[in-house]
Amino acid sequence: MSNNDAIDSKKPSTKQELIAANIKLLIEQLEAGKSDALTNYLTAMSRFHNYSFGNVLEIARQMPTATRVAGFWAWKNLGRSVNAGAKGIRILAPMVGVRRKKDEEAEKDITKQNTRVLLGFRNAYLFSMPSLTSVLPKLTMPLAAIL
Repeated sequence: MSNNDAIDSKKPSTKQELIAANIKLLIEQLEAGKSDALTNYLTAMSRFHNYSFGNVLEIARQMPTATRVAGFWAWKNLGRSVNAGAKGIRILAPMVGVRRKKDEEAEKDITKQNTRVLLGFRNAYLFSMPSLTSVLPKLTMPLAAIL
């Protein structure tokens, strides 16, 4: 019986009951010494520690085999190119703006004149290593001369 079968057999009616059932299942697996869900979670968190919790879960959900991810232009700057038609991993990227204040208090304190504020989130796409083509750099000297 799979993990989902154990949860589906009880059919929790509310979100709280579903969360409680998942937590109970995770605790049982931890006490038994094996938890695929926790292992997968920790693996994803260790690979993508620079991303937010929600984005790490999105990366792991959309491409569990991803090891290194970056945006289109980041790969371009590294000398790699994304294959035509490659599907990106959708994450949420923050949109930050500057709020300019022109009141008496802001004139006295320069730090209050221009403050950064979160405007919202937008879709951003990451690409994993398998969806790339790369041109390997040419050796300046023959390999035999180096060794």
